[in-house]
Amino acid sequence: MASEEFRDLLLTHPTFVVLDVEATGGKFPPERMMELGMVRIQIGRSWTAWESLFNPDRDIPPFVADLTGIRQSMVQSAPKFSSCSKAIDAFTKDAWLVGHPVTFDYRYLRYEMALAGYDFVRPLLCTQQLARHFLPEQPSYSLGKLCRALGIETKGRHRALGDAQLTAHLFERILDAVMQDDLPLGKDQGEES
Repeated sequence: MASEEFRDLLLTHPTFVVLDVEATGGKFPPERMMELGMVRIQIGRSWTAWESLFNPDRDIPPFVADLTGIRQSMVQSAPKFSSCSKAIDAFTKDAWLVGHPVTFDYRYLRYEMALAGYDFVRPLLCTQQLARHFLPEQPSYSLGKLCRALGIETKGRHRALGDAQLTAHLFERILDAVMQDDLPLGKDQGEES
């Protein structure tokens, strides 16, 4: 997406849903989603948050439990993903999905929604790609390091809603940079969003 295109998109005041997924591992199948956090943003309005743990129907590996703090006992009585699919579809309706990077979260969400019987398709924006273009010369573009470099407080890392909120703050910082009057427009981003 070119700079001009992105700025035009923002001027239409679309709705964005910033999301983050915590999963039992990096490959699916067999790995499954165990937590989803989302922040719905309408430009100039307040945020709305949605989060849930899910019973992934499989064991959480020790290294994932250590990273996320999500233990088997926490998901045993959590709902199955399919019981929340209708609410997730409604929460994300008519919205652009935003993530860091968005492809991982979106693949998991599409997979789980397909298992629940949905053909789930949403337009995507990747804050990692956007930051590389609109916030150049950062020491790192990993979520935690980039946010620390920009002075964005990093609380609740490696939990879905905490990372979604962090990504939403980063997204707002990118939007501020995009909407600056002196932003050089017309240069292509070089990567698909």
